Amino acid sequence: MTSTVNTVIDAAAAAIADAHLALDDANAALAPAVANRDVVAKRIADLEAERASILAARRDGDRDNAAHGPRLELIAADTTELTAMLAEADAEVAPLRQAAEEARRRVAAADQVLANVREDEVLRQTMTRADELGALLLQAIVSIEGHRHRLATARNIWTPSAALAEKVHKLHLTRI
Repeated sequence: MTSTVNTVIDAAAAAIADAHLALDDANAALAPAVANRDVVAKRIADLEAERASILAARRDGDRDNAAHGPRLELIAADTTELTAMLAEADAEVAPLRQAAEEARRRVAAADQVLANVREDEVLRQTMTRADELGALLLQAIVSIEGHRHRLATARNIWTPSAALAEKVHKLHLTRI
């Protein structure tokens, strides 16, 4: 049984390792695409800030600055081009981001499988130990009863604790 359990645990651990490698690969593919997208987005934000600054200066009375018109036209043209580039970058990032998210889900699922396998093994070992202790307790009760009969005493000379009796009774009532 332990060999089978170890095989299952080894398989779950291998699945976790594979999932982490896939996540690393997905993140490695995603990082440069996000960085490229962020460069474009920052350039757009910088141009929008410059445009807002020029418009604020014009609102505040600096309407005669001859450089404002051509600069606003250049900002508009650059922003149009950069917005198209941002859309392309977003299109490139979206499937990579989705792949990375899927890889994170696979890591979480593999972690959960391993946790469940370990929990099943702990439960199996605990139940085996409970069976061993139950056999010892039954053996002790039979021995106590034998001593009681030999001593010719009618009263019980030992009873399990209330907590133990209650737990055993509940387990007995809820068995399938």
